[in-house]
Amino acid sequence: MLDQELELGLMSVAAPVYDGPKVVAAVNVSLQAQSVDAKPDRDAYLASVAHEIVATAKLISADLSARS
Repeated sequence: MLDQELELGLMSVAAPVYDGPKVVAAVNVSLQAQSVDAKPDRDAYLASVAHEIVATAKLISADLSARS
């Protein structure tokens, strides 16, 4: 997760996509830091976003592996 390291006001959560053992892509979501900070439980919100991004990356990876 990036918390405004690249640009003020921008947060990002990403996870790798694999084709077998090789990383071939990434899934990423960008968030406005101000919106995230306005959430009642910022850390829980970020954890849920990260969980969904990782789950999505795993599904894509499984699809890639199944085609082989």
